[in-house]
Amino acid sequence: MWDVKGNLIAELKGHTSSVNSANFSADGSKIVTASADKTARVWDVKGNLIAELKGHTDWVISANFSADGSKIVTASNDKMARVWEIENDFDRLLIGLCNNLHDYLSTNPNATDSDRQMCGISPRQK
Repeated sequence: MWDVKGNLIAELKGHTSSVNSANFSADGSKIVTASADKTARVWDVKGNLIAELKGHTDWVISANFSADGSKIVTASNDKMARVWEIENDFDRLLIGLCNNLHDYLSTNPNATDSDRQMCGISPRQK
């Protein structure tokens, strides 16, 4: 992501194949990307992954937010379009992310104690 002067603001890293589209939500707070890795991903404007939309069986060609930001539509080479509900409750999003990251945060020596505590995991024993 770049500002209008050409300065790099953030990199959205995580897709494992080419990115086919990227679109801002109407309020400018989120970005959705579509990829040949068969996923769409939702990011905040700092480049943090919020959600990964899995379910397509072929390239996701495009993804875009609804006008009110409550849904995302994806179109894929699998001959399907899908509509995804967007979770607007940050606490529930954080719980979902923490559930997905539990093993990593519990066992990875590079995870910080503050990361662990944010997800309710006890700090690593020294």
